[in-house]
Amino acid sequence: MIFTQNLLNPTKNGYLLAKVPSSHANTISHLPFTSNKQLQSRPNYLTRHLLSKSSSIRASLISNFNPFSNLSSQTGDAVKVKATVTVKTILGGIFDNVGLTRPLDDLTRLLNGTFALELVSSELDPKTGAEKETIKAYAQKFSPKVDEIKYEAKFTIPAGFGEIGAILVENQLHKEMYIDQILIEGLPNGTLTLACESFVHSKYDNPIKRVFFTNKSYKILEGLDKGRDRDLIGSMIMIHIMILVNQTKAVILQDLFLGARNTLIQGVAGPDALLLKRTHCQNQEVSVCMCQGTRHSLQLRDRHSWIRDEEFSRQRLAGCNPLAIKLLTEWPITSKLDPQIYGSPDSLITAQLIEKQLGNVITVKEALEQKRLFVLDYHDVYLPYVSKVRELEGTTFYGSRAVFFLTEKGVLTPVAIELTRPPANGKPQWKQVFAPSVDPTEDWLWRLAKAHVCSHDSAYHQLVSHWLRTHCCVEPYIIAANRQLSAMHPIYRLLKPHFRYTMEINALARQSLINANGIIESTFAPGKYAIELSSFAYDKVWRFDQEALPADLIARGMAVEDPTAKHGLKLTIEDYPYANDGLALWDAIKQWVSDCVSYYYPEASKVEGDEELQAWWTEVRTQGHADKKDEPWWPVLKTQEDLIQVVTTIIWVGAGHHAAVNFGQYAYGGYFPNHPSTARIPMPTEEPSEVEFKEFLKNPEATLLECLPTRLQAIKVMLILNVLSSHSPEEEYIGDKLEPYWEDEPVIKAAFEKFNTKLKELEASFDSKNTDLNLRNRSGAGIVPYQLLKPYSPSGVTGKGHHTLIQALMARGPLTEADFLKIFADVTKNPGASSRDLYNFLLKINKELSYVQMEMRGCRDQNDGVVCFGLVNTVSDEHSKLGTCYSVPQLALFKGVVEAIALEATGSGCISTFDVLNIRLETQTGMGSQSQDGLSEVPPALRNFSMSQKEKTIDELVRDKWLFRASNGDIALGVRSYLDLRSWLHGLGIPSCDAKLCPSEGCTFRIHHYCLRKKIAQSRGKIVCPNCNIQWECQVPKTEVTEEEDAPDVPMQSQPPLGSRRKRLRVDRNLDTETESRGSHDSQAISDLKRMLRQHQKKILIDGTRRYVKTGSEKATVKPYLQYFSPAIGLEQKFVAKFNVPAGFREVGAVLVQNPLPAQEMYVKEIALEGFASGPVKISCESIVHPKQNKRVFFTNKSYLPSETPNGLKRLRDQELENLRGNGQGERRVFERIYDYDTYNDLGDPDKSKGLARPVLGGAQHPYPRHASSESRSSNVYVPRDEAFSAVKQITFGINILSAVLQTVLPGLEAVLDDPKKGFPNFPDIDSLYKQGLQLPSSLLGILKSILPGIVKTIRQGADEETDFRGSGMKSFLAKLLPEWPLTSKLDPQIYGSPESLITAEVVEKQIGNVITVDERLFMLDYHDIFLPYVNKVREQGAGTTLYGSRTLFFLTEEGVLKPVAIELTRPPAADGKPQWKQVFTPSVDPTSDWLWRLAKTHVSAHDSAHHQLLSHWLRTHASIEPYIIAANRQLSAMHPIYRLLKPHFRYTMEINALARKSLINAGGIIESTFGAGKYSMELSSYAYDKLWRFDQEALPADLVARGMAVKDPTAKYGLKLTIEDYPYANDGLPLWDAIKQWVGEYVKHYYPEAGKVESDEELQAWWTEVRTQGHADKKDEPWWPVLKAQDDLIQVLTTIIWVGSGHHAAVNFGQYAYGGYFPNHPTIARTTIPTEEEPNPEAKYKEFLNNPEATLLESLPARLQALKVMLILDVLSTHSPDEEYIGDKLEPYWKDEPVVKAAFERFNARLKELEGSVDSSNSDLDLRNRSGAGIVPYQLLKPFSPPGLTGKGVPNSISI
Repeated sequence: MIFTQNLLNPTKNGYLLAKVPSSHANTISHLPFTSNKQLQSRPNYLTRHLLSKSSSIRASLISNFNPFSNLSSQTGDAVKVKATVTVKTILGGIFDNVGLTRPLDDLTRLLNGTFALELVSSELDPKTGAEKETIKAYAQKFSPKVDEIKYEAKFTIPAGFGEIGAILVENQLHKEMYIDQILIEGLPNGTLTLACESFVHSKYDNPIKRVFFTNKSYKILEGLDKGRDRDLIGSMIMIHIMILVNQTKAVILQDLFLGARNTLIQGVAGPDALLLKRTHCQNQEVSVCMCQGTRHSLQLRDRHSWIRDEEFSRQRLAGCNPLAIKLLTEWPITSKLDPQIYGSPDSLITAQLIEKQLGNVITVKEALEQKRLFVLDYHDVYLPYVSKVRELEGTTFYGSRAVFFLTEKGVLTPVAIELTRPPANGKPQWKQVFAPSVDPTEDWLWRLAKAHVCSHDSAYHQLVSHWLRTHCCVEPYIIAANRQLSAMHPIYRLLKPHFRYTMEINALARQSLINANGIIESTFAPGKYAIELSSFAYDKVWRFDQEALPADLIARGMAVEDPTAKHGLKLTIEDYPYANDGLALWDAIKQWVSDCVSYYYPEASKVEGDEELQAWWTEVRTQGHADKKDEPWWPVLKTQEDLIQVVTTIIWVGAGHHAAVNFGQYAYGGYFPNHPSTARIPMPTEEPSEVEFKEFLKNPEATLLECLPTRLQAIKVMLILNVLSSHSPEEEYIGDKLEPYWEDEPVIKAAFEKFNTKLKELEASFDSKNTDLNLRNRSGAGIVPYQLLKPYSPSGVTGKGHHTLIQALMARGPLTEADFLKIFADVTKNPGASSRDLYNFLLKINKELSYVQMEMRGCRDQNDGVVCFGLVNTVSDEHSKLGTCYSVPQLALFKGVVEAIALEATGSGCISTFDVLNIRLETQTGMGSQSQDGLSEVPPALRNFSMSQKEKTIDELVRDKWLFRASNGDIALGVRSYLDLRSWLHGLGIPSCDAKLCPSEGCTFRIHHYCLRKKIAQSRGKIVCPNCNIQWECQVPKTEVTEEEDAPDVPMQSQPPLGSRRKRLRVDRNLDTETESRGSHDSQAISDLKRMLRQHQKKILIDGTRRYVKTGSEKATVKPYLQYFSPAIGLEQKFVAKFNVPAGFREVGAVLVQNPLPAQEMYVKEIALEGFASGPVKISCESIVHPKQNKRVFFTNKSYLPSETPNGLKRLRDQELENLRGNGQGERRVFERIYDYDTYNDLGDPDKSKGLARPVLGGAQHPYPRHASSESRSSNVYVPRDEAFSAVKQITFGINILSAVLQTVLPGLEAVLDDPKKGFPNFPDIDSLYKQGLQLPSSLLGILKSILPGIVKTIRQGADEETDFRGSGMKSFLAKLLPEWPLTSKLDPQIYGSPESLITAEVVEKQIGNVITVDERLFMLDYHDIFLPYVNKVREQGAGTTLYGSRTLFFLTEEGVLKPVAIELTRPPAADGKPQWKQVFTPSVDPTSDWLWRLAKTHVSAHDSAHHQLLSHWLRTHASIEPYIIAANRQLSAMHPIYRLLKPHFRYTMEINALARKSLINAGGIIESTFGAGKYSMELSSYAYDKLWRFDQEALPADLVARGMAVKDPTAKYGLKLTIEDYPYANDGLPLWDAIKQWVGEYVKHYYPEAGKVESDEELQAWWTEVRTQGHADKKDEPWWPVLKAQDDLIQVLTTIIWVGSGHHAAVNFGQYAYGGYFPNHPTIARTTIPTEEEPNPEAKYKEFLNNPEATLLESLPARLQALKVMLILDVLSTHSPDEEYIGDKLEPYWKDEPVVKAAFERFNARLKELEGSVDSSNSDLDLRNRSGAGIVPYQLLKPFSPPGLTGKGVPNSISI
């Protein structure tokens, strides 16, 4: 066998024979022929060469030619001419210089030359009729270059030779040569150029010479049969025809495939990484091929677009498969498949379902008549394969239908998806319809159904629209054209550019893509049935006549013929980008083809008489598409129109159609969630088990992710789509290149120029359309402009900027600045590019790369000072960046080297090779397994790692630039380590600082600044350069090493202070026991306490008192001292004293306690008196006794009303109250227990800065509740001593957490962040914060890790969803029934502008489907009048914040959930003359309107966040309840039953409020720096207090009624009927309120059996009067204050106070992190205005928004530092302390001996436990859609009990945090 081509060598455009039998090589000319027709119009030289001895002649006919006509002299003298042959260097040429053939080739070049050339005349000898003799010459090399070599030959052409018709070429060498062109100079008519662009085989492989024809085309006339037949026989010998890519194409493809593969490996973890590692990739960088994104990719423009219905619909018209959607014409929908096999053919998509989705504003019948229903139908084509595919592992399949409705705006909206599984294995047919829904479970099912449909569309796109309809079906046209059309046939030459590379790419596809277990089978849903399914589609669907674009559109109902319309078609959807652009391109192609055909075929008979043409078309049908040869729809070539239609169709399919389905693959499918190639699991509703469905409900996102392709599948698809979507640098675009054949044909050349001009016009037209916002399917915010049919493109993935630069870094690793700048200059075609140009470019590219967690990073090589650049993955774990290229022992060695360098004593930054080789690997990894004795076993791989392996590893690490080897052999870190492992090195104390050059002239030694500083410190300021021995004079900044010290010893509640000095405090929020939480410090503290108590054990005084009855004076107290203490149990210590109680002392009423310890206060928990005949007496103290303080009185647990107080206790009762009130004078000291009132005069700090001045809150100007007075306190915030945190609380919150966050972490974060005001560049960057945290210095890392847990995933995913926006979380207090219509403001129109709202009835009714009027089922979130007065003030604070007044309307759907329908944002008139501005935003399928809606939601969420924090939370709980506490301690005795009822609900509130005033709500504090109102935050809170707060409406029922969320109904449960039945806050809150009220009612009636006792209780009345007149003094005259006259009055007041401190606070506090921790869900601030608001340069801002709306949204969200602050604080504030006391959980000591009260409490406790079960039950009821369903965070905020930590549930007794 003779192999005519080495298949390893690529070629550009030459056909080639594979395996021609050697026996045929010299006998082809003798094969028999049957036809006797003659060639007449074709030059006679063709006769012999068509009878050549090799069919390679036939192959040569497809070569490219230049159509120069030339004539040698017919008469006269001979002509001397020169032929120049240009040969391109081929890929792999470096290997051609070695081997046995080289000496032979050298000898050949020396003796003869490289090529033997023969000139062939186009004329026969007029005398003999034979062919004229050829003229021979040899070509010698004369101009060798790197990329090309020129050869020269000289000819003498005799007179009468005639026109040169061809050149024969024989390659004399042993290797094939790629001839680019042949120039013949010296001809009378000018230079003749033959464009060869083909390989010429060696004559030793095949002796047949190659022929290259001139460029003139010849029409076929009569008498051509002989040559044609012999040509046909030659073609029949071909076993396989293949087009090989040329050198450039091969290099590019290799670069793309290998470069992408090489860079793919590193970012993959787990088993997939091990699999990928087998590709032996050597590059250590993370994949950018699938990650680097494109400017037009979905991920860059709109990362979440794949979730939204409008994008799902839009891509049916403008995505990568716009050829599948069709008009729905039949109703009802039915299947055409056999129902006996596939089950019922009837669809479950009913008219009722569709009409419901359309808001019942149009019937299905009307929609069909108006052509507004469309379908994506993969039912019948997929259903036969469903059961087969399901037998495969890791995939599933359905038949599917998706129905869409055409809206008035001309965009599609999806209304239903039906998935069907046929009967199989005894299971009946299963089908289900899914529809968009506000129900969260149905919404997640809808999302999953869309994922399945997208995977079906992806498979259909790849297998049918792409492979079958372009690659596969075009190849027969190519084969037949080469077999039946001569290379000089005008139709061949017309089609040839459109056949370029197709067969080669198809062959490659059969080898690696569509082959068994290839890319397609392993990544697309049909698996091994993929191509079989493609065959099924070919059989059922494919028709040549419908491959023409107009016919295809008509067949799918997407257009109708209309002679009056443009292109002769009227589109069913006017804004159909594929059709609009495609028809324009189709017309241009058709006109060009018409011009060509009309020129060569001026009359119809020439078409029918062209035998080559007819033979070609017959072969296409009968052989190329043999399985469809008998179909009636095949066109017949009888007229020019027939030919024009056929040729236009073929060109369209290979050009336009293929471009539309191919070059958008990466843009739409590269981000695989948008267009997944497979769906791996069935729908959760398809016969699920209970466990499976619960798992789906619990974590639907996990279900969706499990449905999407695996990591390996996704990477494969992303990689291959990146390559397939790339344009080669030598891509030839339609109508761009004038082929050589047409240059000398004036008519054709003019036609082509007209074609080219038209295509350029189309370019501009398409660009114009892409900026027309009325064309919503191709233009708008976040929309990927439809450019797939733009005729021209730069190389690479179109629009994928910077591909070459990134590819360079991927392939070569870190580059020096000089090398990188050179590449940059080449890529940008800017030879003068400077470093500044490069840096500016990097800033731009990094902004885009940040979307995919990549960064082009530069750093200075610490060893030679050279700046280097590299591509870095900013997400991957630092250590894993080497993981796929090095083994575990190698990684362990590297880790050891890095740590040894970090710990090197001299700070030299390097270690010796000897030290490296002696690193013990077993100490560097935690991978050892545990042996039976519990000791770690060293893995054999580490134990057996030899010295030689270590040496080899170091060599590899040095080679790959992870390490650097100095000239003396020492090992230092390489530049790659500083680039990639920056944060890890920083954590080890190795900063990547600049290296300083030795000051000595000529010395090149460099040293890091940090090393230099150490050396100077060690040498007392002077060092000597180790290279030149010259003293190194250097000034190094002084540094101070400080230790953290505790604050001055402040005694704690229950034990002495902890150690006085410590470096770091570890914090564990989830303490199980007090002892575990305190560790060794606590043990030491107990020891110290024991020691002191031993010294003073006889000095603790305890008195028992009782007034003497006979004399009326008090009896003498009994005064024993403590004698000993018992062993400590935990943190408790018991002391025992013995009393001798005299006869007649009678009942003990109180105990006086004095603490004589010199400097140690004591927390007395209780006192138990035992030995009385009546039983033990217990006194609950729970208070701190300060050293040498006046005697403290602790009353017994028996409660007394003032009128019932025993006489012996009255003085003590009054005296204790007087002590607590104080005298209002002097500075408060830390141990005092004085309660008094003060205004909020402590928020500002004008002494520190004028900018920190804040108004006093409290008073006529700024009304506000009062807080505890501190007088002229020190910097420590004063709270009465008994209000301070307990020991455990101090550990888990107080100083150790909040102080750490506020005083250490947040300032540390500001120092770490490069720009604290900078926002997040992309959502992946935000997500990575929760997944991986921050790269922080070690000093901050420990405490931050203990504080920042992960966020609930469903909240993260739901941040962009309407279902979450309407939420049942922290907005529960704020929505209210729409009170009036139309909406109007109550503010002064002279100041704030027009009061009328722009939310009209028309706007609302359009959103709700015109099925209901506006006065029903509408609710509002109203922040208009409350915020509008502060809008201009807030905006004056400068950049970084903004504010609006806002209204948001919601509609209550039939499912019982709220649906947002409109948002109005308002800016009042401003002082600078700007008028009022307001705009209404609504949900929309229009992308621009949808993005504006999303931005409006962000603003409303920020308003809601501020309102929640400042009003619902701080004002209505913390601030408003403190006056109740102060008044209760000042006016109610500790033995008063109401005090004892309220005391548990006051626990820690004053302490937490004091801390808040110091660090949260203070000037410049957390609230001001992170929330939208800024420095006006507390002033706004005061404004809201003045306008909104009412005590009577703080009761839950009254609040619900006032907001219209309930109406009174005596027949309803709890006496209220809810306006929204499924209102979780109200449904859980009302039973809790009722339980509290019942408990309070029983308690009050026990102590107040009649109303008179309430009114006569002086302490009670004084308390309530003081609450009103002092605590809430600014509202003292309001008429709504309750008056305490009867038991019910008191019950209502007490229940309200307890509710506010427990239920209300729990609902607004403990969900803060769950709902606000992921800040995009509940942003605290909106930093930028809406793009549509009038601005100084609104057009530029709006263009930026349209180009990148996601960036606009991210810019609006909180800055990085703001977000981090909020996350940290919300985490702390949402956490339950281990010592938390929950409502109804603990029976207070006072009530244990009161049977009635104890029984009432036990009933209260039982009701709360019932409520626990009720809440759990409600959260599992899927009918309650606001609290249960897929992805919904169960509403548990009012579940009474909770373990400690961040739980999102639990109702503490009090505002304890």
